[in-house]
Amino acid sequence: MPARFAWLSAIVLFFASPLLLHADPLPPTTPAIYTFAVTGSGSLDGIAFTDQTITFTADTTLASVSTLASGTIDRALNVPTTVSVSGVGSDSLIDNISFVVARSGNPNAGITDRTLGLGLVVLQGSAFADVSMFDNAGPVSANGIPNYFAVTTPTGNGSLYLSDVTSGSYTALIGDQPAAVPEPSSLLLLGTGLVGAMGAFRKRLA
Repeated sequence: MPARFAWLSAIVLFFASPLLLHADPLPPTTPAIYTFAVTGSGSLDGIAFTDQTITFTADTTLASVSTLASGTIDRALNVPTTVSVSGVGSDSLIDNISFVVARSGNPNAGITDRTLGLGLVVLQGSAFADVSMFDNAGPVSANGIPNYFAVTTPTGNGSLYLSDVTSGSYTALIGDQPAAVPEPSSLLLLGTGLVGAMGAFRKRLA
C-alpha cells in the first residue's frame, strides 16, 4: 500500500496549506465542469456492479479552484459531485469532495473525500504533468493505482463502495459551453411539424 500513503501525504499537504499561487486569468465566476470516467467494481446504494463505467461529475466555478504546493497541485474544493454507474443508476456524494490534479513526482489526478480523509479515485500517468484545472483538458487517460481502493462514501440514497478502479480518464470543460446543435433527424422532424402547421393554417383561411 505504499502508493496509497504517498498520495495521502500529498493530500495532507494541500489540506493544510491556504496559499493561493495560481495567477488565474479568468474570472472566478467562470463555469468549470470536471469529470472522471473510470472502469471499476463495487456497489452503489446497495446494487453491486463489476467492471462498469463509473462517472463522477463536479459542476462548479473557478472560484472553487486553487493552486498549492509551489504550483504543483490544483484542487477544486468542496464541489457538488454526482456519480453514475452504467446499468445501475446515479446519486449525489454528500461528503466534502475535492477534485485534484498533481503535476510533480508521479503525476496523478483524482477525487478525495475530505470528510473521511481518503482518496476515492486516483489515476496515475505522465500526461497529468501538463494539466491545469484552470484550462480545458482531456479526456486524459491513465491507469488506476493497484490495491488502492476499497473505500465507502455516503450518497443521498445510501453509499458508494469502490473495491477496484482499473483505469479511467479526466476531462475539464472551462467556460460557457455552446448549446447543443440539433441532429439532422431532429431538424427533419421540426421541419415536418412546421409544414403541417402551415397546411392547417391555410385550410382555416380557405
